[in-house]
Amino acid sequence: MAPLHPQAQALLDQMAAMGAPPLYEQPLEQARGLTAALREMVGEGPLMEETRRLTIPVPGAELTAYLHRPVADPAGIVVYFHGGGWVVGNSEDIEASLQLLAAASGCDVIGVDYRLAPEEVFPVALEDAYEAARWIAANLAEGRPLVVAGDSAGGTLSTLIAMRARDRGDLDIAAQVLFYPVTDGRMETESYGIYGDAGLLLGRGEMEWFWGLYAPDPETRLSPEASPLLAESHGGLPPALVVVAEYDPLRDEVRAYAEALRAAGGAVQVAEFDDVFHGFATMPNLLERGNEALELAGEFVRDAVSAPSVA
Repeated sequence: MAPLHPQAQALLDQMAAMGAPPLYEQPLEQARGLTAALREMVGEGPLMEETRRLTIPVPGAELTAYLHRPVADPAGIVVYFHGGGWVVGNSEDIEASLQLLAAASGCDVIGVDYRLAPEEVFPVALEDAYEAARWIAANLAEGRPLVVAGDSAGGTLSTLIAMRARDRGDLDIAAQVLFYPVTDGRMETESYGIYGDAGLLLGRGEMEWFWGLYAPDPETRLSPEASPLLAESHGGLPPALVVVAEYDPLRDEVRAYAEALRAAGGAVQVAEFDDVFHGFATMPNLLERGNEALELAGEFVRDAVSAPSVA
């Protein structure tokens, strides 16, 4: 195991010096404000051909989304779901990451703001995400290949959209990009023992808080639509890029999910980043490893949307 990257250690030291209480001890609105503060630290992404706000109708709500178009004639479309434990975060605050992914892939990237817990609990985020992906495919894709992507809880939503699309047959997905997704609500892996109380940006306390707000009934967390690792079948899913962070309580469940896809005959590319913590891909500019992960994801998407097998 490599030591933490100096930039990652510096960020941890900076946040420790601020003396803020753990996320789960903060008032909800204060916790939600942290992503906006991080956005200021990250700065701007590359210049886009077009960036615009969208409104996406779903049952019971209208969702906000942001489209980032890197070139005049993008090859495909990426529907991206932000992380934050289904409780905090939004796509506007990870704008730089979405724009870097758009530039690297040559595709439109649309960040979708699904409804958050505890105002809306499981499975509302999943229902929002799936219906948003279907709406984008019907109204914006214009026949171009569609990729689902996301980080952390957003990566989870992407895995579940791919499974629903396989089972329902009403959405064609060319590929999935999964940055360290939550895949197992049991929280019993070795990496939880190693990193759950290690003073990182994400630990056991944060994950217990997220799960408690998103899926208050512990039994619900074992549903395959909350913990995709526990699904009966991982076969018949689109090609996947799975990004793993070493310093992450989720490390082992992310690896296990990639292995489940591979064991079921799926095309899986695993990218291990052994010197950074959970969340690094949404901290480009601050963390050069974040830029590297987004560039890698862009190359994967570019290949996926140009593959002959894509309808």
